[in-house]
Amino acid sequence: MKFGQKKTLGEIAQIPYSQLGSEDWASVEVDGVNTAGTAEPGDIVWAETKEAIESLATSGAAAAIVPIKVQETPIPAIRHPLPKLVFGMLLQEFVPTNEGDPETAEIHPEAHVDPSARICGGAKVGKGSVIKAGAVIGKEARVGANCIIGYNSVIEWKCELGDRVIVHNGTIIGTDGFGYVQKPCDDDPGTFESLKIPHAGIVIVEDDVEIGANTCIDRGAVRDTMIGEGTKIDNLVQIAHNCEIGRHNIIISLVGISGTSKTGKNVILAGQTGIADHTTIGDGAILMAGTKVAGEVPPQAKVMGYP
Repeated sequence: MKFGQKKTLGEIAQIPYSQLGSEDWASVEVDGVNTAGTAEPGDIVWAETKEAIESLATSGAAAAIVPIKVQETPIPAIRHPLPKLVFGMLLQEFVPTNEGDPETAEIHPEAHVDPSARICGGAKVGKGSVIKAGAVIGKEARVGANCIIGYNSVIEWKCELGDRVIVHNGTIIGTDGFGYVQKPCDDDPGTFESLKIPHAGIVIVEDDVEIGANTCIDRGAVRDTMIGEGTKIDNLVQIAHNCEIGRHNIIISLVGISGTSKTGKNVILAGQTGIADHTTIGDGAILMAGTKVAGEVPPQAKVMGYP
């Protein structure tokens, strides 16, 4: 994600408890923030694990935020006791502070928007789409053609829906992911307070997706949460930040998918399936009701229980 204007490491190092790895790096400029695995040229990245730090040399990033104990890095770096906290402070710049001017919304003449719905500034609603009572389309969000957005549903800021998407009542697309960093309390040793990490990614829902009632799909922190074309999602499903759901999946009620997990195409997740974070489910896999998975499920596998 790119800043409105470049920042120097010297400026970023003004965040309390930050240390520049070298004073020579104070003038190094960065123009965006990212993770080590998705870095683009000019980015400053958060790198906390051994694998992420080792990847810095080939990441293309301009600079990094690393733990205070890391003494040597292959690229310019800022050291901090809580690198993820600095990362979150930089992300805050991308989170809107208002809903924008509703007069700047673009609603197709052949769309139908209930008078009680709210279309925020810069949002777009496509031809033939129906926005029902109490629904909210957030700032700069996009709703494609011939979509149906149910009663009291919310499409949060900058999230994107393709064509012919159905969102049933009470569903929230694009709420913040569940991301925090724990900071020791100065006045109570051994106790930690949880500090929020802003989420500046979005949710992208491709064409012909249907999402049941009271389902939540969280936005990514930096990269986007993705719902693939033709996927059908039941009521009461939770899909966490940074997940990538493949094309033509079937996801049945009470499924919970933890952050940064990925499914291939034509995956079936039966009711009450639970998927741990950073899990990959291969093409055509079927997870029976109540299955709990941590790790990888190979393509075409049929699993149940605790594989």
